[in-house]
Amino acid sequence: MAKLNFTTAPTFTLKVAIPVPGKKAVDVEFTFKGRNREEFREYLDASSSKEDVDALMDTVTGWELENEFSREEVERMTLFYPAAARAIIQRYITEISGVRLGN
Repeated sequence: MAKLNFTTAPTFTLKVAIPVPGKKAVDVEFTFKGRNREEFREYLDASSSKEDVDALMDTVTGWELENEFSREEVERMTLFYPAAARAIIQRYITEISGVRLGN
């Protein structure tokens, strides 16, 4: 029998391929905030008007990097890896919404 839990997990982890200019993308594990459908809809509505760092701070709660997760370090990441925010947020949206690319 399949088991489903009808509560939202507070967090979950996913690996995200972070684009590195001129090199191969690097997989980094992030801890994301869990949201139910209504919370996710509110998140999407609010995210469109947020700057990258604000959107990431509302999406991610931690990462598997040497640098400690903080707003300052998220700002540094987006400074040195400009495509990181989009990659992280797209991966999150894909996971929550259940949309998969390909087969």
